[in-house]
Amino acid sequence: MKNYWFLAVVAILASPGLALGQSSPNPPSDSQDQGNGQQFQQHKDEILKRISARLGC
Repeated sequence: MKNYWFLAVVAILASPGLALGQSSPNPPSDSQDQGNGQQFQQHKDEILKRISARLGC
């Protein structure tokens, strides 16, 4: 019975530390967002070309 209490106390004391250890995502700035959009579009176009080539379209 003592082991359960000990584990419960350890879990309660460790939970705030685990929550603080997680980082929150930072929202991208406008310049980064435009760059990522262009890179995404280029990557998408390349993949679609490869798919079309493999399908023989």
